[in-house]
Amino acid sequence: GAKLEFKVNLQSIGDMMPTNETMSPEQRLEFGGQKKSRGNKAYRELKFKLALRHYTDALETIGLPAQWKQGSEDTKLKLRILKIDSENNLCATHLAMKSYTKAESAALRVLELDAENLKSLERLCRVYLAGTRLGKATKTIEKIREISPENPRLSAFSKLLKEKQEKEKERKEKFAQGFNKMSLGYKSSQKETKT
Repeated sequence: GAKLEFKVNLQSIGDMMPTNETMSPEQRLEFGGQKKSRGNKAYRELKFKLALRHYTDALETIGLPAQWKQGSEDTKLKLRILKIDSENNLCATHLAMKSYTKAESAALRVLELDAENLKSLERLCRVYLAGTRLGKATKTIEKIREISPENPRLSAFSKLLKEKQEKEKERKEKFAQGFNKMSLGYKSSQKETKT
């Protein structure tokens, strides 16, 4: 057979993207925003693993507040907002994938930056309600009610919490009944053995 060979000569690679260590705050904002946008697109297309990668890349690019020192106050504020939005989107993606522990971690990181972030509190509530962490769900619902008493999701969260509490109560009662039956059976056999 015939053999086809290509030879490529690299003429230029243009401007190299700086590394996370060498980026200025302005570059962090620009490149972090681009990566977050790619994550949003992947999320809308239900490509959750790809969205996770883009949001994680965005957060690595955005970096930590200590890396923003040389930026203007406006740039620092925009980076903080971008970091919160990217963590919230990471949380939403983990929720969509039912990775509740990772979703909780992302939500808590947002709350470290903004203790009254409603999106994060709502997502955290969903995490707690997905499991049986009903005490934490109750506290989170109270916090949402405190910040946003007219929040449209409050009634749905409260209803689901009440349903879960009732199921948990029933489960505990059944367990207690089963335990009592076993215990009574043990006591009966002990009496029979003694006679």
